[in-house]
Amino acid sequence: RPNPTTNLPVGPQVKFYIEHNMLIASISSFINNLTSLRALDLSLNNLLSTLPPSLCELNDLLELYLQDNSFTGHLPLGLGNFAR
Repeated sequence: RPNPTTNLPVGPQVKFYIEHNMLIASISSFINNLTSLRALDLSLNNLLSTLPPSLCELNDLLELYLQDNSFTGHLPLGLGNFAR
């Protein structure tokens, strides 16, 4: 089965919606290349492992949807800094 996260565009991305795709992966492998995101929807997949600390480095992020996945562990400490 091909991995759709291996050939993501690098550079400014404003919105990234891949909800409801039944992906089975870790988001840490591709989140570092999406630094200009304002909206990220990864809901309704089967994403695994913990949320990476690099998620907290998405300084422009305004919308984050992660529900209905298989994440484990604790939330990254900086995740609470997104509140405006």
